[in-house]
Amino acid sequence: VYAVLNPTESAYAAEYRVYLGDATTGEPLDGFASDLVTLHFAADPILLGDFNSDDSLTVADIGVLVDAIDAGSTDDWFDLNQDESLDSADVAYWVSELKQTWMGDANLDGEFNSTDLVQVFQAGLYEQNVDATWAEGDWSSDHRFGSADLVLAFQDGGFELGPKPAVVSVPEPVWLPWCGYASVFCFAYRIRQRR
Repeated sequence: VYAVLNPTESAYAAEYRVYLGDATTGEPLDGFASDLVTLHFAADPILLGDFNSDDSLTVADIGVLVDAIDAGSTDDWFDLNQDESLDSADVAYWVSELKQTWMGDANLDGEFNSTDLVQVFQAGLYEQNVDATWAEGDWSSDHRFGSADLVLAFQDGGFELGPKPAVVSVPEPVWLPWCGYASVFCFAYRIRQRR
């Protein structure tokens, strides 16, 4: 099996023309057609949920996400829970799964506590008909700080519990690209055996 790299591709996705060839000369064998295979490799790590590309998950990212929801965006980049719908469930996913904190954590320090409540009430936007951000108490993504936000935060169950328990992450396997190579080799080997 021989593969010829298309040099115009990036380092993370490459096209290979795969064919069965003579072991001595490397020339394609008669009766076998070559096929084009594109292999995709993981690119530089991107911090999922970092919508403003500052390499951290901040209140600004929640703002961008909420704005995308309001604009009716269909960009998959914002569909964090991958349910093909962009809504407040994506904000909840950002908070719970990506930032690993609680609804109501206004300062995003990893805890929902009285410090957060003091912060949002000091902003003076409770039950006012004016726009509010996450840091000002809008936890329901409706641009207002009201009783619905407090109910949502307390329903999440994290008040005064400290940081959310960490989830153990499993590193990406480095052998995965090699599985692709092995699959191509095995496929070509089976074709050659049938000959």
